[in-house]
Formats: sequence, C-alpha cells, structure tokens
Amino acid sequence: MASGQRTTTNQKLRTATSLASADSCGGVVYDIVILGGGPGGYAAALYAWNFGLKTALVSNEPPGGTCLLRGCIPAKQWLQVAEVFSTVRHAADFGVVSSPPTLDWGAALSRKTKTVETLVRGLSGLLKQRQVEVLLGKGRLAGPGSVVVTSSDGERTTLWTGRFGQSGWPSSAGESSAVSSPACSPTWAAMFTCSS
Repeated sequence: MASGQRTTTNQKLRTATSLASADSCGGVVYDIVILGGGPGGYAAALYAWNFGLKTALVSNEPPGGTCLLRGCIPAKQWLQVAEVFSTVRHAADFGVVSSPPTLDWGAALSRKTKTVETLVRGLSGLLKQRQVEVLLGKGRLAGPGSVVVTSSDGERTTLWTGRFGQSGWPSSAGESSAVSSPACSPTWAAMFTCSS
C-alpha cells in the first residue's frame, strides 16, 4: 500500500517506521512495547519514560481505554445532565420559578463527545511529549521479544523489544539490576539478535 493511501486514523498518529530505527530483521526496536491504551497501559508508558526507555504503546483505539472513551467519563457526563435536569425541574422548591425543562439530546451528546475528545487530545499530547510512540492497531505477541501490530487497513509492523534482555532493567539510579525472569534468559535474548 502506498504511503498516500493510509487511513485517516494512521495519518493522525505517527507511524512506528517514521520515528523509530529499524533493526537488521526489518522490525522496529523498542525497550518496551505495551499492549493496550487504557489506564494501565498509558500509565505504564509514562512511567517507562521516567527511566529513559524507548516505549511503544499499541492500542486498537485512541489512548484512554474503556474508562475514558465509553465508560466512566461519558457516564459522569450523563449523570451531570440528569442532575442539572432534576435541579431545574425542582427549582420551585427553592423559590425559583421556571418553565419545566426539556432535554436536548443532541446538545447533551455533543457536550459528552467534546469532553471525551478534549481528554483524549490531552492524553495523546502528554504521550507525544514523553516520546511514547502510539500505534493504532491490534498487537499480537509473535514470539520472544516481538510484537506484530496490524493496523485497521491491514498494514503490519513488527516491533522488537530487548535492550535489557541480558543485563536487566535499569534501577531508579540508572544502573542495571538483575531480573529473574524466563524472558531475560540467554535463549530468549538470542531472539533479539538477527542475522540478515
């Protein structure tokens, strides 16, 4: 697919190949790849930035997850609409005379949508400021140290992880410390080294 034919979604977000260096295997190399853009995912990505880790966040929707996009935040907006409606409806109880309220669903929906879009824009800006690469698509573990991301238009990108495959994760002081995990065994780390 030609680069000019990318979907609108991919045009809005940076693609991995435009900002990250490709390794000898033809994929893109990161210190950490996070699957899921909800509160756990974006918080982990921002936390990784504190340690200087080159980070990718893979999500099939804009960052924010269910809570921001269609759960908690939209529900709170609808509860606010109901509260305002009820307050106006019972205004006479407080000595305020008004006509009975009517609900403009279109205006209420527009307000909810604007609130969600504003928060998504702010979160996306924070991730960009912290140099977290956001990729829209479905991420799948493809083997030790590799993630394949398939975008909505079917384009696939391979991401590799493993800068700390043998030496361990950095400590808060910036030094390496040992990690006891099968993922950091020499066999797993060998996956990170590819020959052409």
